[in-house]
Amino acid sequence: MALLEDILGMIMLIFFLVIGGIFLTIQITSDQLGQVDEEIKDYLHDYYSTSMNGFMNMREEISGAPVHIIIGDYISKGTTTLTGKEGRTIAVDEALEGILNEFYGQGNYYMKLTQEYTDTTISFVFDGSDSNRIEKMIVGENLESIRDRVNLIFEDSGAEVNINLYVLSENPAEEVCDVFGEHKDLCEVINAATLYDEESHLRVIDPFDGLTGKQAEIRHYVESDWMGGTIHAEREFRKKIVAGDAEEYNIHIVIPVFDQLSTSSISDECFEIDRGPAASLSDYIVCRLCVEDCPVERSRSQMQETIDFFVERNGNSIIMPVFSFDCNLRYRYWYNNLNPVDYRDYVIGTPSPTMCHLNSCAGCRPPREGDRIIPSTNPDEYENVCFKTQCQYYIEQQMEELSTATGGSPINIINVQDLPALVVDQIDNVFAERELIIGTRQDDRTRYVFERNIILPTLGSVDVRLLAYELPPGA
Repeated sequence: MALLEDILGMIMLIFFLVIGGIFLTIQITSDQLGQVDEEIKDYLHDYYSTSMNGFMNMREEISGAPVHIIIGDYISKGTTTLTGKEGRTIAVDEALEGILNEFYGQGNYYMKLTQEYTDTTISFVFDGSDSNRIEKMIVGENLESIRDRVNLIFEDSGAEVNINLYVLSENPAEEVCDVFGEHKDLCEVINAATLYDEESHLRVIDPFDGLTGKQAEIRHYVESDWMGGTIHAEREFRKKIVAGDAEEYNIHIVIPVFDQLSTSSISDECFEIDRGPAASLSDYIVCRLCVEDCPVERSRSQMQETIDFFVERNGNSIIMPVFSFDCNLRYRYWYNNLNPVDYRDYVIGTPSPTMCHLNSCAGCRPPREGDRIIPSTNPDEYENVCFKTQCQYYIEQQMEELSTATGGSPINIINVQDLPALVVDQIDNVFAERELIIGTRQDDRTRYVFERNIILPTLGSVDVRLLAYELPPGA
């Protein structure tokens, strides 16, 4: 019996030793497999990381440019097409997609390029004439909303949004800036002495130099010199950079708001009318309203200087011109100081009975029947009209040139209440173009995440985020 018990005990011991050995073997094997798995993951991570370095330095076939240069030019200069020898071209996104396919295989990656910003400054520059008063009020009333919505656009980069308000005027600041209500402290008046000082880049036209003894006044030129005001706003911003109050690669968005050509849509010949008897004032007013000529070259003479000044910052200072042509010119304001001549005499009767019935005459918009103006004896029906509608084509043409050259976008306002929303939307659209996504994000796949930062001269940097997806089994 004792022998049997010894045998059974031996069998049980052997059984437990075998079972223990099996468990130990399984554990060792499991640990080894885990170690191998970690080694594979480390290998794949290093592989993908190395391949990303290779990708960043890979030269695109047609242009011969390395990928990091292509990315930098796309973000900072808006270069969307690459050109090589014999005029061959390829879109940037197509070129990058081809190289990514070569490195990771089609459908196995997701890449996002985003420009990193620090602070962003928005400078509104307002035509100071009375016909733009409502635009100033609307911006003042919606300033906090504009700031908050633009902050959301730059939220990922942590950029703080600052706003400046400039008004072109010869009147004192306390009179001009009240229109902005609680934000009037942000307002600065730009007058002739400031606009055309020794630091100015502007070439002042001959009529402005010779206004002494003329019916035209300095304000008739300065109030509408929105290109000059745009340069002034940029010049003040650069002073902050020199003083250390702003970074070299901060974004500056200048938004001139106007309803006529820069330096006004008043024809050159009107600036030549001599000051004299009451009749000469009548001649000047009629000239302003009725001479069909648009002084295109006068405004264009400043446009190239404006563009040249802005492109010095390589896309970090942009112009987004706002043309607010909502027909809110008030005749009563123009003529209520003409004693003994009443403004309604100019609108309805003397000096020309057809004055306000010509489209060339301020483009009046009183009661119409189809395309025909219905004459009226009620001056209030002529209270809000458009000024020289025939100049609209040239205004829009110059807006397009300015915005295209500086990386901005033009904005046309028909309903002045839309101004804040349209400004924010266009800012969003402009800066959305400064990011690029290639590939499809696939959160259900194992991925390796890599980030690189490309430093841009005077433009901050570009964040490159790449998700490389692990290849499926058997691939």
